[in-house]
Amino acid sequence: MILTTANAVRGMVPVFGVASVARSVAWYRDVLGFSFETFGSPTDPTFAQFCRDGVEFMLQKHDTPRPVDRHGGWDAYLRVNDVHAFLEQVRITVPNAGSIVATEYGCQEFVVVDPDGYVIRIGECT
Repeated sequence: MILTTANAVRGMVPVFGVASVARSVAWYRDVLGFSFETFGSPTDPTFAQFCRDGVEFMLQKHDTPRPVDRHGGWDAYLRVNDVHAFLEQVRITVPNAGSIVATEYGCQEFVVVDPDGYVIRIGECT
């Protein structure tokens, strides 16, 4: 493939399938501080777009429940500037958020799980 500005990739946005977009919107707003826009019924939206500090992702309503543990890893990695301050903020609404651990690849990370079981690893890497 010949790379040009015409066929440049501008990003890739993850999309999580969720049981209730409204419930997940509240969680990602209150816990991780994302702003959002929903689509569909105001009381039962079918889709949402999120943004914070240039980071984007989307939610889509699915009728089929998500498997609880598909692979044992995490579903998204959120890079932050100060993992300790971020954990402090998260623990206001999620007191059982994971503890910060130092990794062999030079990051400090913790884990939080959203209402649909998506595992979000949050880390600061040097």
